Amino acid sequence: MILQVMLDDFAKGTFLRCGRKFSKTELAIVFGHLMCMYFPNSHGYYIGPTMKHAGELVWHNRRLPDFFTKLRQYAGEDDEDYRLRLIRGRALNKKWVLKVNNAEMRKYFTNGSWFKVDGADNFGNANGMNPHFIIYDEFKLHDPRFHEAMEPNLTTNKAPILIVGTPPEGSKTYYTKIEKDFQMSRGFKAFCLPSYINDIIYPGGRKDPDFLELEQRYKDRGEEDVFKREYLAQYVAGGSRAIFPVFEGPEYDVTGDSIVEYSAHVRPHGEILAKLEVGPSDWEYYAAYDAGTVTCFAAIFAAVNSVTKEVLFLDEIYEKDQSKTTSKQIYDRARVIMAEYSDDWYEVYDNAAAWFANEVHHEYEDASLIPCTKDINVKESRLGMIKDAMIYRYFKLSEKCKWARWEIENYYKDDKGRIPKEDDHLIDAIRYLYNAANYDFVPQVEFKEISRTSYNFMDDIATEDEYANIIGDLYE
Repeated sequence: MILQVMLDDFAKGTFLRCGRKFSKTELAIVFGHLMCMYFPNSHGYYIGPTMKHAGELVWHNRRLPDFFTKLRQYAGEDDEDYRLRLIRGRALNKKWVLKVNNAEMRKYFTNGSWFKVDGADNFGNANGMNPHFIIYDEFKLHDPRFHEAMEPNLTTNKAPILIVGTPPEGSKTYYTKIEKDFQMSRGFKAFCLPSYINDIIYPGGRKDPDFLELEQRYKDRGEEDVFKREYLAQYVAGGSRAIFPVFEGPEYDVTGDSIVEYSAHVRPHGEILAKLEVGPSDWEYYAAYDAGTVTCFAAIFAAVNSVTKEVLFLDEIYEKDQSKTTSKQIYDRARVIMAEYSDDWYEVYDNAAAWFANEVHHEYEDASLIPCTKDINVKESRLGMIKDAMIYRYFKLSEKCKWARWEIENYYKDDKGRIPKEDDHLIDAIRYLYNAANYDFVPQVEFKEISRTSYNFMDDIATEDEYANIIGDLYE
């Protein structure tokens, strides 16, 4: 599937956030060879963190220069099948490989293409390169100056770029910056690839006994965060600088869009809808806007239960395309979202963005937006309450709120302990929402969290009505 995106769909760029032993380097080598074979006279680069590191990763062990002939026997593969693969490999090598230059770490193909190994430490050389494709491996260790110099050169030959690597410790890094750029840019793709999807190493997938045993060893050492980062390819909201260290993120599948395992704070959208059916008169609906036309226009939509104080975040708008951030375009989208849930909404906005409210009121006579003025300029305002809501399970994000998840998981104080003023658009909108709702932690009845084992929404074994009955336990 990954190769199909890169070759058949011909993505401008593909970012693979991988777990260990996913075989990311092998995939990178395969991609490079296919580009050289399919497109004559193509010149491509495999870039490691340093030239020495890149050489150790793919050249000195002969993984790249002897790609067609250095084949290992797979587990369960019989000797005859292995022998036939070796024969085919030698035939391919004879047909396609012209020569190998070990001094330059460059492989020449019979159709005029070549594939060279280099390092991001040679960032000065990047200015003179005009590749037809390029690959970055172990990207979290790269010197950012290499990509900054290389990126303009990719337009010369419309060169696709493949970036692979395990996620770094921490979130405010060049790695996460580039991944987010790929997620938001048209024609680019980003994937999350946990280790267990390598069915050669873990034939049982997520439930493979060896993978579960590995996970338990990390948990026993108190290093579950390391396991999540290194093997599930997750960003872990932990450490002394994390503003929301208690937030539990979900586990994603291969595409990075679907969720394999939900968490205490991120729930299936169908479950959220079922909750709204229980005591419908107890739910109040809020839309909060963080208006911006320069960087991002964000809005969050939520239901607040006046009895249990549970807050369900239903949907979001997160628009960075400046051609789509006008008041009318955003508010048209907001009205469509709100109509799905209720006819009665409280709508609040940052009082510093009075232009947004004025333009909306001018366009829509029935609109009723109110400014949020209480503690609006104090970043700490309501952040502690949001954190408490997470701790006591009052805070639930629908799976649809993917950018709210991203901001929460990547919200860290800077090196001087200051709260950041970037990538917090939906977080600000959530603060406005809590202020507008005059939120407090005084439920009229005791709130009871449903056991995650009492109902697995992914098993699809209950109807929505049956699940509504289960949620009714909250009010007993």
